Amino acid sequence: MGLIRRTFTEINKEMFLQLYKSLIHPHLEYAVSVWYPILKKDIRAVENVQRRATNLLKGLKDLGYQQRLFSLGLPSLEYRRKRYDVIQVYRILQGKDIVVNKEMLKSNTEKRTRGHNFKLEKRHCRLDIRKNNFSIRVINNWNSLPYYVVNAETLNQFRSSLNKFWKNEETKFNPSCY
Repeated sequence: MGLIRRTFTEINKEMFLQLYKSLIHPHLEYAVSVWYPILKKDIRAVENVQRRATNLLKGLKDLGYQQRLFSLGLPSLEYRRKRYDVIQVYRILQGKDIVVNKEMLKSNTEKRTRGHNFKLEKRHCRLDIRKNNFSIRVINNWNSLPYYVVNAETLNQFRSSLNKFWKNEETKFNPSCY
């Protein structure tokens, strides 16, 4: 971010988005499915990088953080982490990624009464550290997806239908964010 600030005196939206997506975003999302900040101070520290970056644009300084993200068309980093987790589950269940432990994501087909065919079983966890493990934290988000999202034929179809579904869900519960 300092490189952008020192190099460019004036930045428009398009230039900022190109620079941000190529220079800053990769650092924030490196190994996102492996490293998932749990503590609020870690989440705040990572999100503050994006918050400060959106303040680089002169016309957006007066707006709040959520409004700056909306006007730039950028999602929050928390949303992106959830999205990457669900995409990783899709890849695992479709056999596109190899998993060492096949029992990590155990299907709940015998108890399923509603929803899609790929509902996952949530195991009981006693420790908080276990609750934040990938195989546990993704289950609620995955099981809440509708049938048409989960049964997408390709990864690109899955991504686009996931984005549409979550955008509709966000506006339904929080109309002020869009």
